Amino acid sequence: MDDATTLADCAFQATSEPGNRLVDIVMIPSSSYESLSVQDELEHENEDNFGVDAIPRDQESLEHELARLNDQEQRLQDETAVDFVLGYRLLAATHKEQVAKAHLALERRQTAARKVCEYAAEKARGTYTSRCSELQREMCNDFERELRRLQTAKDGVSVTSRRRRA
Repeated sequence: MDDATTLADCAFQATSEPGNRLVDIVMIPSSSYESLSVQDELEHENEDNFGVDAIPRDQESLEHELARLNDQEQRLQDETAVDFVLGYRLLAATHKEQVAKAHLALERRQTAARKVCEYAAEKARGTYTSRCSELQREMCNDFERELRRLQTAKDGVSVTSRRRRA
């Protein structure tokens, strides 16, 4: 079986995963690939244009590219490269913004903590006051009971002592 047939058989067994779809499979017939001559391949290679980042092929372009890269390296080391300066400004602005947000969050938390502390202190004062009042009432009741007991004891002693005299 040739490559095209094998590839076609595999394509029909494919799952629906992105890498296994029939659309993603490229079939190159071996007969058309073999028919390209060496000259055609060189022409095809020379026609390739990979954009600005393509590696230059002639000496002058290479020297120009090397000079450009050296200049860019020097600007990066001097911290004057446009991308470097813009990146620094962006980072500095982001840092400043995050510090400001952190300070605002700190102020909010401190305010909330103060309110919680004031509330807890108010509740504690209320509890203290009510407990003091309760203890004062209990002590007054205890004193009154003791006074009544003593009065009762006094009255009982005076009645018995009168009976003895009489």
